[in-house]
Amino acid sequence: MIAVGERYTADSPVRGVLDASVAARWFIPEQANDATEVLLEAVRQSDGDSVQRPMFVVPEIFFAEVMSAVTKQCRGAELLASCADAIARLPVDRVPWEQTPVELYLEMVGQRVGAYDAIYAAIALEAGLPLLTADAGLFRALRRPPWVVLIE
Repeated sequence: MIAVGERYTADSPVRGVLDASVAARWFIPEQANDATEVLLEAVRQSDGDSVQRPMFVVPEIFFAEVMSAVTKQCRGAELLASCADAIARLPVDRVPWEQTPVELYLEMVGQRVGAYDAIYAAIALEAGLPLLTADAGLFRALRRPPWVVLIE
């Protein structure tokens, strides 16, 4: 599990709920930074390793959110097709909507956290995993809790 404030290196034991805001940066060069690139490299190193469990947990909405963000920034059909293929192959555990902890979701929404963001937060809380996000607004909306890691 990730320790809050931990610096990411290729050897970091990265585990957590991955917000689409981080993954979208992998496909939008202007938004990529060292931290997102290190996470991407860690994912690439685990790809194809049948023994290692997936590094991240994501709700099903993750895939549509990543594609939406990339589509807003990049209009090229070839890039979008490449992105769609790449995110479909990410070694992640997918959480279908029916497995989303609804009570925690409703609690997050009640705290004025956006509906999609509340899904990620509820899954992270239920699983006892950190939430990795590049969304400073989400971090603030959740009141900067220790279980959220802001990737800047």
